[in-house]
Amino acid sequence: MKIRVMIIDFEEPIRQGLSSVLESKGGIEVVCKLGGCGGAAEMAGWISPDVVMAGLRTLEEDETGFFNSLLKMSIPLIITLEDRQDQLNQAFGFLEKGAVDYLILPGEKNGTIEKVKTAALARPIDLAERLKPIKLTFPHAGSLRKVVVIASSTGGPQALRAIIPKLPQGLPAAVIVVQHMGQGFTTLLAERLDKISAISVEEAQDGRIIKGGCAYVAPYGRHLGVEKSRIALVAGQPINGVMPSADYTMASVAREYSADSVAVVLTGMGRDGGKGAGDIKSAGGRVIVQDRESSVIFGMPQAALKTGCVDKVVELSGIARSLAKEVYV
Repeated sequence: MKIRVMIIDFEEPIRQGLSSVLESKGGIEVVCKLGGCGGAAEMAGWISPDVVMAGLRTLEEDETGFFNSLLKMSIPLIITLEDRQDQLNQAFGFLEKGAVDYLILPGEKNGTIEKVKTAALARPIDLAERLKPIKLTFPHAGSLRKVVVIASSTGGPQALRAIIPKLPQGLPAAVIVVQHMGQGFTTLLAERLDKISAISVEEAQDGRIIKGGCAYVAPYGRHLGVEKSRIALVAGQPINGVMPSADYTMASVAREYSADSVAVVLTGMGRDGGKGAGDIKSAGGRVIVQDRESSVIFGMPQAALKTGCVDKVVELSGIARSLAKEVYV
């Protein structure tokens, strides 16, 4: 069965270019090309595409509620955009709300095709309708008790937004986030989470002392390790096809903090975090994974489950509570 794609963009050359790339190798069929979002929701409901690719400008200027309609129909959305800071910021907002991926145009041929293949496996979730606000209260913060490593990929920005802001101020644990994203997006992720969270969130810097009540987002293009309670950023080769790699970070944290380490593996394609979660478990730490039902793609949680190291399988809305409780065990 071919992957069926709908393309929406104001610019006809962009629609034609994407169509030519996607259909160049077989396995993908472009079933619809539209010049705007008007009537697009009705068309999507009729033809049931496996993936929608929509230009950022068309989504920004849409007044028909097309994006929300896609979420309700659980149709994966890839946002196409230019490599400009203002567009990166706007695109990130859609990723937080449920878009599964983005493509900076013109895009490399094989990379574009792989993004569509991955998106076709995703199951978008409208978290706004599923998650209720939860206020967590815990004992007064003390010294650093635990170090938590969160691994996430496809669907991660949306999931992290449902977890990090719920962690209480003064949590006696440090949180390291390894989210697979392109250049520029890890900085945005840290900035946006910091604005809505009680704990401090920053993009990790080499040599920074790891402190409780803080979250550190691994930057694009470098692996994040820990040495003598400081962040150690390392340039190297991708692991599991990604850099930063959660496996690398979790192995490092397991060596440094042993039983005081916690692994959390969230939604995402591939197996990153599976081996690392096993390393943390072997060191005496704890492992939590997101459940299948609330995951956009269950690949990474499933990889951890296959190692036999998982202590808890938790629905997304309960992960913040489970994580915070582990800190006081």
